[in-house]
Amino acid sequence: MARIATIYYQLHSKLRLRPWSPSEVAEFVFHADDQLAALIEQLPPHLQNDADVADLFQHQEKQRQWPWIATQRTSLVMVLLYYRLAINRILQAYWLEGSTNYARARSICLSSAIGVINSAVSGHSSFTRLRSWDFAMIIFSATVTLALEVRKGENPDPQFTDAIIQSDRLLERVQSQNKLAREALSILHELKIS
Repeated sequence: MARIATIYYQLHSKLRLRPWSPSEVAEFVFHADDQLAALIEQLPPHLQNDADVADLFQHQEKQRQWPWIATQRTSLVMVLLYYRLAINRILQAYWLEGSTNYARARSICLSSAIGVINSAVSGHSSFTRLRSWDFAMIIFSATVTLALEVRKGENPDPQFTDAIIQSDRLLERVQSQNKLAREALSILHELKIS
């Protein structure tokens, strides 16, 4: 977690130094995203989201022996995807204006947003263990990112709209125990996004 914070801090420190051109900002974003991707590749196998099929039996055995692994993995995956989303979302204003120069950032950002929501609703871990305000904020952030994309296009990608609907249902399920989820739903409904 400290390495994630360092990568994110270094990026924002550079961005605050002075006004940068869009291409310079993109260079900083891509460098930070590459660092984060390298960090993800270095995770121990039991924390990798996509376990190798050859190791599936061993992976399932570890989960039976240590049931907390699934929750820890889901939590870590959501945080890592959120930071990939947050880093690449810096360029969202440019691609929403129609620039095709930031297709890589757009792709990473949107796939990370979908990944956050899918991780939260997947059967790998019960989201009831992840009801805290920070996970509601991560899900809300992913949903708003997708919603901006949906609002800009005439023919929204069904994958984006499905993720928004799943997010809405998830936030509704936990809103009685989570004030942030309740507020997020209120904002999404005001924006007529969900």
